[in-house]
Amino acid sequence: MESDSLLLANLRLGQHRFTGLLDQLHLAILLEDENRQVSFVNQAFLNLFNIGLSATEFASIPCEVSASAAKEAFVEPEIFLQSIETRLAEKRPVK
Repeated sequence: MESDSLLLANLRLGQHRFTGLLDQLHLAILLEDENRQVSFVNQAFLNLFNIGLSATEFASIPCEVSASAAKEAFVEPEIFLQSIETRLAEKRPVK
């Protein structure tokens, strides 16, 4: 059992390092899971869309609401929202 707890501790440490690295990038990153819940958002994403929330606060907002709120930043916002819905319906990864 002790090896399980060590493995879990190492996994948490690796995840912490990975998310720390993603947060330092100057690329806007938002990851959502298959249930459309935000699993990670970095500060660059929040800054790009002028979102005055912390990453934790933003993660509590349903993805549909956050996507709709951010759509005004796009030249063709309805196409942006429709492309998200289409990809989700098809369960295809974005390339």
